[in-house]
Amino acid sequence: MEVKEGFRSGFAGFIGRPNVGKSTLMNTILGWKLSIVSPKPQTTRYVIRGVKTTEDYQLIMVDLPGIHKPFHKLGEIMTKTALKYAKDMDVNVMIVDASTRKPGKGDIYIAEYLQSLSVPRVLVVNKIDLVDRNEVDDIVSAFVEGLPAEFGDVVAVSALKGWNIDALEKTLAKYLPEGPLFFPPEMGTDVDLAIRISDIIREKILYLTHEEVPHSTAVIIDKLEDKGDIVVIYATIYVEKDSQKPIIIGKGGRRIKEIGTQARQELELILGKKVYLELWVKVKEDWRGKLGVLTDLGFTLPKES
Repeated sequence: MEVKEGFRSGFAGFIGRPNVGKSTLMNTILGWKLSIVSPKPQTTRYVIRGVKTTEDYQLIMVDLPGIHKPFHKLGEIMTKTALKYAKDMDVNVMIVDASTRKPGKGDIYIAEYLQSLSVPRVLVVNKIDLVDRNEVDDIVSAFVEGLPAEFGDVVAVSALKGWNIDALEKTLAKYLPEGPLFFPPEMGTDVDLAIRISDIIREKILYLTHEEVPHSTAVIIDKLEDKGDIVVIYATIYVEKDSQKPIIIGKGGRRIKEIGTQARQELELILGKKVYLELWVKVKEDWRGKLGVLTDLGFTLPKES
C-alpha cells in the first residue's frame, strides 16, 4: 500500500474502569473480535493492540487493562501498566459507562491522571443503548461536568450495538499525526498468538464459571505446534486453591470439556484449520499475590519512566 500525502498514523489508548466496554469498542471498530469480552470486570489483563488501516489513516488502538484499586500484585501490575502506557499515546480515549449516569470515584481518578498528561483526550460515553435516548444528552453533560479533565471531543456510542462508531473513528483519526504505516495494511494486530489463544481459553472460563474462580485463573500455553492440516495446543489452567480445581474440571470432567470445546471451535475459526486442544488444571497457591510466580506466568511490573 502506497500512502498518500497527508496520511495519518498513531496510537489511541483506550482507558477506563473495568467493564466499561473498552474491549468491545475496539472489536467493533476493527470489525472483528480481537480482545476477549465478558460481563465480568477485569477481563483484559494484557495490553492488546488492534490496527485499523484505511486509505487516509492507520489507527492503532491500545486496549489497556481496566484501572482499579488493586487487591493483589496482579491488579497492581495491570493498573500500573495501563497508567504507564497512557503517557505515550497520541490520544487517550477515556471510556465511561452511560448506565451509571454520572462519574464514580474510579472515573474521577482516571480523569485527574489523564489531565496531568500532555496527551490530547477524548471522552467516550459508552453503553447508551442501556439508557433512554431522551436522557443521553443529560448523562453526557453529567460526565463532562463531573470529570476533572478537559476533553477535545465527547462522543456518545454503543459499542455493542455499533451506534455512532463511524463518527468516533473519524474523531480519533484527526488526532493522529501525519506519518508512515507502522504496520502492514493487512495486519490487524501484533499480539502474540499464544497470548490470543490463552485469552480465548480464559474467556470461556469466565463465562462458564462463577464467583471468584474466573479471576483466580491463568492460562499458559505449554505447546503450540502447526502441523499443516492441524494446530496442536497444550495448555495449563492455573488456579489458586485446591478447592477451585474441581470447579474448573466439573462433574465427570464436563465443565473442562465444555471449556475446551468452545475454545477449540473459536480457535478453528480464527486459524482456519482443525485444532487439537488439550487442557490441564494445576494449583499455584495465591499466584496473583506473588511477583515471582506472576513473572513466570508472563506478568511484569512496567519500568518507571
